[in-house]
Amino acid sequence: MSKRRSTLRSPEFARKKRNQFLLKFFLTLVVLAVVLVVPPYFSHLSSLTINTIDIEGNEVITRDELDKYVRAEIAGNYLWFFSKSNILIYPRKKIEADILRNFSRVQSVNVFYKNLKSIGVMVEERKPNALWCKSDLQSVDSLKLSDDCYFINKDGLIFTKAPKFSANVYVRYYGHIASTTDPISKQYVSNQEFKDIGSFIGEATKLGFLVTDVILFDDDGIELRLSSGGKIFLSAREDFSVTLENFNSLLDDKITVPKVDDFIAKLNYVDLRFGKKLFFKLR
Repeated sequence: MSKRRSTLRSPEFARKKRNQFLLKFFLTLVVLAVVLVVPPYFSHLSSLTINTIDIEGNEVITRDELDKYVRAEIAGNYLWFFSKSNILIYPRKKIEADILRNFSRVQSVNVFYKNLKSIGVMVEERKPNALWCKSDLQSVDSLKLSDDCYFINKDGLIFTKAPKFSANVYVRYYGHIASTTDPISKQYVSNQEFKDIGSFIGEATKLGFLVTDVILFDDDGIELRLSSGGKIFLSAREDFSVTLENFNSLLDDKITVPKVDDFIAKLNYVDLRFGKKLFFKLR
């Protein structure tokens, strides 16, 4: 028993144990060096570093704006070591999400690989369909309309500040959103309601009624203002297609409306809010 205990505690055994420990320690250092040094080294290779960003699809947003933004996104490192500009590990999904969040005019974006040193950024911008403008709609009698306006796309989404226009380039919408609220990225009305109103305006335009302003009131009343000075009153509670049919029936009545052009020129208002019961007043 004492001989066996002596063997276990012999200098030779202790030396072997120490050598095994040193070997494991050395191998651990080698592995750490490989893990911590080699990947970061390769991530910074110039042959794998993005230096060209091709911007496509932009119309209003400048190429320089997007290029500068993307370069800021790929600057620096992950965990202090791994280059974000490496073509194999650059933050593609984050770039797409951040562009959508920070460029309200962008409707969709796709960032894609082109070659080992370049990426492409394809954007689709929202197209202006109309304007939403600030106003004071506390009462009809004290209605104040402003030329502080924002673009709305075809789906009724307010997406960016608009410049001042000298003519009626776009139909102007008022109301529904408080003027003290930042309207960017807000839905003006539902997609379907905005399209229904737009469809009615389009058909009215074909008939000669040039709509310049649309005012939405809290009671679902809608006022269309015409370039001729007249007004058309609608209700969001009524089916717009049925309202249009009733309107056409009025205009087709040659006794009541002998000439549509004269009717438009003399019109003070026409009220289409009550189904087939139509009311109008001429100047």
